[in-house]
Amino acid sequence: MHKLSVVIPVYQDELSIAQTFITLKTELDRAAADETRTRLDFQRYDALAQKDLVSKQQRDTAEANWKMAVAEKQNAQHKLSELQRGYRPEEIASAEARYAQAQATLEKVQRGNRREDVEAAQAALAYDEARFRERQVLAPTAATVEVLDVRPGDLISPNTPVATLLERDQIYVRIYIPETEIYRIHIGQKAQITVDSVGKQVFDGAVEQINQQAEFLPRNVQTREERVHQVFGVKIRIDDASHRVLAGMAADVKLLGEK
Repeated sequence: MHKLSVVIPVYQDELSIAQTFITLKTELDRAAADETRTRLDFQRYDALAQKDLVSKQQRDTAEANWKMAVAEKQNAQHKLSELQRGYRPEEIASAEARYAQAQATLEKVQRGNRREDVEAAQAALAYDEARFRERQVLAPTAATVEVLDVRPGDLISPNTPVATLLERDQIYVRIYIPETEIYRIHIGQKAQITVDSVGKQVFDGAVEQINQQAEFLPRNVQTREERVHQVFGVKIRIDDASHRVLAGMAADVKLLGEK
């Protein structure tokens, strides 16, 4: 919820007086509260000590705390009195008025604002939050930016791609199975994958997709089979919780048969 505030322009000297007065008045109020609290504590401990319910040391400590609070209250009162003696009456009156105004504002906030003020503040907050969300570009899932298509200062139209992302949990390898062997492959079939860049670690995988149409083997894929044979592309999802396998790495795949 937005905080409602009232801003009143003042001269710098007047503002300085008001700020000093508010600070000293606050210190005096706090010191007075401490003096009252410690005095009541001392009176309670003094009564208990007379009945031997607390030690004399506890009673003396409470009395010392009270006397320190009295001294702090007197010091705060002295500072405030010096301020009042050092400025003209109209300056002091202006500072006191500003303090009273700030106190009234604080009490209003503590009591709560009118319902229409609250509703207006909530509407303004919702609008600001909506504007802020429009400036954010969020990925739908954990991912790594592969390509950033914009630069600082570019104007982006609605529905314009700004980046190419690689989903961290969507790492897969595509292999090609000869047409004469594709009947052995089925969705969900387990596989073991080794990646050259990772070493001897073996990753588990599973067949996720089998292309419905045959194609000629791409030139950038190495295989022992003759390239003139038609093949089916097979997508195998890699289970890599460590995220060591990165897009573009070369891998060897071993398909596991049914047990």
